[in-house]
Formats: sequence, C-alpha cells, structure tokens
Amino acid sequence: MAKVPCGDKDCKGLQTQCEAPDYIYKSGEELYNGYCQILDRCHPQIEICGYTYKPSMVFREVDPIAFTCNFIDYAENLFCLGEVSEEIINLASIYLPK
Repeated sequence: MAKVPCGDKDCKGLQTQCEAPDYIYKSGEELYNGYCQILDRCHPQIEICGYTYKPSMVFREVDPIAFTCNFIDYAENLFCLGEVSEEIINLASIYLPK
C-alpha cells in the first residue's frame, strides 16, 4: 500500500495521507494509452472515404480541446480512486494535443 495525498471529507478539505493501493498506471504514456484504449473500446471505428480510423485518433484531431478536457476528467477520476499519481498525470500531458 502506498501513502498518497487525498481529499478526505472528514478533514474539511485539508490534504491528508490516506492508504491507497499501488498505482495501476506507472507512466504518463501508460495513462494516455489507457485513455485512448477506453475511447476505442467504447466507440465504433470511424470510416471516412473508405479509410477506417480509431475513435481516439479522430477525436484528438477533430476536437483537441474536448479531447484534452475529457482526458483531464478521466485522469482526475483515476487520481480520486488512487489508481494514478499526480506526477504521472503531469507526465501524461506531453502526449496531449498542443
């Protein structure tokens, strides 16, 4: 078990050390790829002019702002569940559209 800072409701918003399992994602790349895999599993492939594309790739290219916002929501949820560290989330930002 790793100690991670978390927002415990009993501490009235103060950061505290809570017990959490070891992180599922060990690198920013793993976190980014996990997000893309979820998008690709949840949505059908997209066909354009006879070519087939992964939903994650189309989403990233068509609306990079929405892609980034959804990634941040995904990462924050994992952080709240103790499945990823804040450091890994920051490292994953290099994979996001500019």
